[in-house]
Amino acid sequence: MIDVCKHYYQTNDRELNRIKQFEETYQSSDAIRWYTEDSFVHKLLNKALRIEDFSLLHLFGFYIIDLCKQIEHESECYLSLSPQSHYLKLYRGQMMSKQEIDKLIKYIGHLISPNGFFSTSEDLNVALMFAGNDEPKSVLFEISIDRTITRPRSVIFAAAIERYSRFPDEKEVIFSLGATFKLNRMFYDFQFKKWRVQMTATDQGLEYIQTHIDLMKEDLEETTPTALFGELIIDMGQFSKAEFYHRLVINTLPEGHDDIPLLYHGLGYIYYKRRQYDQVLKYGRIAHNILKQTLPPNHLYIAQSCVNLGWDHKRNGYPNRALKLFKKALAIREMNYCDKDHTNIAIALISIGDMYTDLDDYQNAFDYLIRGLEMFQRIFPCEHFEISKTLMKIGNQFEKQSLFDCAMEYYHRDLLVEY
Repeated sequence: MIDVCKHYYQTNDRELNRIKQFEETYQSSDAIRWYTEDSFVHKLLNKALRIEDFSLLHLFGFYIIDLCKQIEHESECYLSLSPQSHYLKLYRGQMMSKQEIDKLIKYIGHLISPNGFFSTSEDLNVALMFAGNDEPKSVLFEISIDRTITRPRSVIFAAAIERYSRFPDEKEVIFSLGATFKLNRMFYDFQFKKWRVQMTATDQGLEYIQTHIDLMKEDLEETTPTALFGELIIDMGQFSKAEFYHRLVINTLPEGHDDIPLLYHGLGYIYYKRRQYDQVLKYGRIAHNILKQTLPPNHLYIAQSCVNLGWDHKRNGYPNRALKLFKKALAIREMNYCDKDHTNIAIALISIGDMYTDLDDYQNAFDYLIRGLEMFQRIFPCEHFEISKTLMKIGNQFEKQSLFDCAMEYYHRDLLVEY
């Protein structure tokens, strides 16, 4: 991070001095203070969040974690203070283009989440100052927080940071990444000569978010945050940025680093999305060979590598090789998870069932798919996309056998799953 910042500001002596100060003195407890100052940290981080520069966000990763943790800590104090009412009112003023305003209008009645840290103020006059006087483009946000829902598992983290700020009179309150708001109302106020956007901070969707957080924690048992971050970029459809990120990190990590084979798998995943299947197999083999040479044979990273390479072989027309790899992954996972229910075991069971379907071995296909389905049903609530996908797969293998009544039964059950 430091080297990149020095290169970016190589002709700016003031910022170079600030970078040196950061390098020599920064501690986790300084995260909010550095964010509030008009320095390279605030400028580059907000730019990276705004334009989704994933390589730069990766470099800022440690700082983003520190900042989120400090906001969460400060939030506990701020939101638990004894209020005169249940609701806290905050304001934000900013200039927006006509296109941005039109887009925001479409979200009335829906949930929105800002692309970054969201700064507000307790003082209406401060927000009006930031909103400016350009009538068609001036926007005033009014945010309400219901303190009764800011319980320990809430996703609402808002911290008053005036004691860290060079401008305490602004009474700034900052929301952490991932803050979610219900856009209740939006209208043009002729008295203020500004657009007014009325929102409520909410933890709606908390169950959905927590489910995905739990799944990500399970994913981390067979990968690393660096590799998972790369996978996130791929799943967002940013393939060029994802490829740049993976190659950048591979080239900057020391030789033999644990992340390198996982990042090679990531490159294979990118080529899969681009339908360049020969490259998928190439990078899958590179990754798998590195893991076999550096890790014990029953390591969970090898299980995930077997699954990835298995799908590569399936796509390239080698179903028996794929089946062998999926079974190896299942054996490793069952040993590591001590035969307990786990999403990765269920995924391996269903992958084996898929391969038996492709090989027209329908009895084995049904047995493995049912085992996977039953495990998912024990892990997830009844309405979950993994359950839906598995019901479809079971229906498909019955359809291939021309057992249409059985197929329709599972297709119908799939239609009843709402997620």
